[in-house]
Amino acid sequence: MGLSVVHGIVHQAGGHIVLDSKAGVGTTFHILLPRVISAEPVAPVTQTVLTPGQNLTGLKILVVDDEKIMAAMLKDLLESQGGIITTFNEPLEALEAFRKNPAHFDLMITDETMPKLTGLHLAEKVLALRPDFPIILCTGYSEHATPELAAQQGIAGFFYKPLDMAQLLLKIQAICSTKPT
Repeated sequence: MGLSVVHGIVHQAGGHIVLDSKAGVGTTFHILLPRVISAEPVAPVTQTVLTPGQNLTGLKILVVDDEKIMAAMLKDLLESQGGIITTFNEPLEALEAFRKNPAHFDLMITDETMPKLTGLHLAEKVLALRPDFPIILCTGYSEHATPELAAQQGIAGFFYKPLDMAQLLLKIQAICSTKPT
């Protein structure tokens, strides 16, 4: 898990990260979280699967994430729902593949923080080629990428990492069910 993802998780929980670094000695991260006292039992995590008629069968999805494990996880999840997934760990390679055949893909899911080209910049370039193309932007933590900015840029969905897979699947289904065929 990248540091930006950890930072996002901790801050969403109302916590802070304190860093103590000394040259030649090392670095220590202190994660401070608020105390939560709850009488409510915690619900178990369940695997969410779209019901027949809601699945992603045949949907061609371009996944762009510089973290190979995240790209592989998304590929596995989306393929398990019937999607046809193409992954790239380099945003410039993904852009080149899209430029070669923009009509090939139905949707793109991209990370925001990547080397050489951010997700927002990738989305801008993709939307210049195909303005109606649905894009979902994901970020662990970014001071400049917000749901509002993403919407202004024409991005169809915005998620913070760690991803809520059930919500991601529902968003993909909602986006693609409203697309003209």
